[in-house]
Parts: sequence; C-alpha cells; structure tokens
Amino acid sequence: MVAVVGPGWHLAPSLVALVNEVDARWPARSKDSDGSIGDASHAARVSDHNPDYSAGGVVRAVDITRKGIDVDELLSALIRDGRVWYVIWNRRIASVTYGWKWKPYSGSSPHTEHVHVSIRKTRPAETNLDRWLSTATSEEPDVITDSDVARIAAAVLKVVEPRLQAYTKDVKAYERQTDAADAARTAAAVVDALKQAKVI
Repeated sequence: MVAVVGPGWHLAPSLVALVNEVDARWPARSKDSDGSIGDASHAARVSDHNPDYSAGGVVRAVDITRKGIDVDELLSALIRDGRVWYVIWNRRIASVTYGWKWKPYSGSSPHTEHVHVSIRKTRPAETNLDRWLSTATSEEPDVITDSDVARIAAAVLKVVEPRLQAYTKDVKAYERQTDAADAARTAAAVVDALKQAKVI
C-alpha cells in the first residue's frame, strides 16, 4: 500500500488519484514494490520521492508494482498525460524533456519491479484529479470488425437510399446500380473518415 501522508509531507493529490485508479483497474495486483516517500538513500540525493518543503512538503513521485497490472496500458496513459514529467521502467526512462523518447536508464535501481512516475513541479500537476486511465477495460476490442462494417453499411443505406430515390426518376435503374457491396464500401469510407477525424 502506498503511504499518502506523514509528518510534514503528503503525496500529491493527483498521484493519490492515480494509485486509486490503478487499484480499481487491477484490484488483485501486487503492492510489494509500491512506494511514495523516499527512504534514507533517497533522502541523501535529489529525488522526487523526497518532500518538497518549499511547496508544503509535497511528494511528486510514486512507484507502482508491475505484478498484476498491464504495464503497457499504464505507461501509455502516463506518457500522454500533461501532468507527468517522466517515467522510469525496466532500465529505461522517458520524459517530456526528450519528447517522450525512451532512453537507457542507469540509476541505482533498474526499476524492473515497479513503474516510477514523477509529475511536473506545478500546482496543476499536483492537484488536477482528472482521470488517468481510460474507462475502457483492456479486454475490449479497439477495432471495427467486418460485422460492424456490415451493420454500419446497412444503417447508412437505410438513411441514404430514400434521399437518393427522391432525386432519381427511375427507381429500378437505381436499384440495379446500388447493391450491398456499394453500401459496404460507402460505410467503410465513412468509418475511415470518422477515424481520421477521431470521432470514433
């Protein structure tokens, strides 16, 4: 369990929210390597695990144990979040400073048992309680299947066909020109356009 408050220090509220979300997403996860406040070795050097007493004793880093979570999902969420300054995982570090490109990390801990998260040194980064993780579960598909395309095609055809008929004098000729394949191609084009516009 991550300690969130102690004498003269507290974990940034945004990181408390992150830990709570991770616990809710992966309730059976291990917490063996979780951490917030730095130990004596951290206190002897500059570390975000140490309280910043000039800012009220805030701790701006947390470690989240890798066992029982989807590390890739967590890292993906962290790297695109504006509150995060850098992450360390499995002998690599990625930071806003380097455009989120992964670089080798050779600190005293290889960070193979946990993901380290440090947030920016700003009040918004410390206090913003917006969601960290997507609300979708990791088991949900993130693709459109052939049956989805067929269903969308049928729906598009249902809406489009009456409008086209209003402009067509010869309904029989129209029916010969339009078939399910045309509708499927139209639906696929609509889906592609919606994806490019990031609507779906």
